[in-house]
Amino acid sequence: PTSTMAPTAEAATPIPTVNPLTFVTVTTAPPPIATAVSPPPVCSPGPDVRWAAAYESARAELGCPVASSSQSQSAAQPYVNGFMVWREDRELVYMLFGSGRLSTFSTTEAMAGFEQSPLIKGAFGYLWANETAVRDLIGEPLEEEYNPTNFWVQDFENGTIFQFDNGGLQTYVLFTSAGQWSAP
Repeated sequence: PTSTMAPTAEAATPIPTVNPLTFVTVTTAPPPIATAVSPPPVCSPGPDVRWAAAYESARAELGCPVASSSQSQSAAQPYVNGFMVWREDRELVYMLFGSGRLSTFSTTEAMAGFEQSPLIKGAFGYLWANETAVRDLIGEPLEEEYNPTNFWVQDFENGTIFQFDNGGLQTYVLFTSAGQWSAP
């Protein structure tokens, strides 16, 4: 005898679904590499204490002093758009324009005896009368030249700092390489 079995309906068993794994890639920055920060060079001689604060803020641009500070004979004259300063020890005229621009000129014997008027004489007057670009940039002289008191100066690898009393002590930082100046 053969028997036939009829198929029976079995309860459908749900097939479990597997959620795919989610991979999260975590990237972390590598630890910082320790780099040795070299301290600024020790300058010898160092900057004069008179302008130590001004030097610190301009140290990167000025570099180290090339000599100790010193006093020098000097002259100054105000103009509409700046002023000129002469220092005897280096026979230089600095033109400090109101825009922060700087020009430097070496003086000559011809400049020393030059006189057109009480306002236009000496090295300042010579440059003003004979250099159109100077005259155009600095403008008319406001008063006669005078000798500032307590003129101290120090030269650096890339500039100069000087200080004098002009009714109040003022420090000037000259960035000769960049042709700029500031009075911090």
